[in-house]
Amino acid sequence: MKPVSQVRTRLGVWWRARNAREQSLLLLACALLAGAALQAGYWPMQDWLKRARSEVPTLSAKARLMTEMQREIQRLQSLPVVTRLSPLELERTFHQSAAKLRFPLDNWRLAPQSGALALSGPADFDHWVLLLSALQREAGIRALQLQVRASGQPGQVEINALLGQGEAGG
Repeated sequence: MKPVSQVRTRLGVWWRARNAREQSLLLLACALLAGAALQAGYWPMQDWLKRARSEVPTLSAKARLMTEMQREIQRLQSLPVVTRLSPLELERTFHQSAAKLRFPLDNWRLAPQSGALALSGPADFDHWVLLLSALQREAGIRALQLQVRASGQPGQVEINALLGQGEAGG
């Protein structure tokens, strides 16, 4: 015989040895134990499941937000580290970027100031915008103050600007 059938056989012999009153009391005790088990485990589990199901939309929204934040963190970590430049380094960086873009600086006046670079001169407007974009992208340099006046020729402007690494202002 297999172990399960041996247990079943022994249980059957034991059960038949009990009189009808004992069998009734044992069945009642089993029913009470089953009810207590349901009370202690099943119904609280149902309440927990209801609460868990109600939290799913909130947790899903938080997970989406965390995924977006992770992407933003990765994007920010991939950006080049921008260090604070002295006014002379600002001027050197401006000259390097202008040379890369073949931006003519023939009639330009540049003057380092505390934490910034003041400059003025004539430019092709499209070329000037490309230079500002390159400075921002490559070195974090932006126009803190900017005046652009049209000159007599189409597309040509006169620039007065203050460049630096601070926040753009009026």
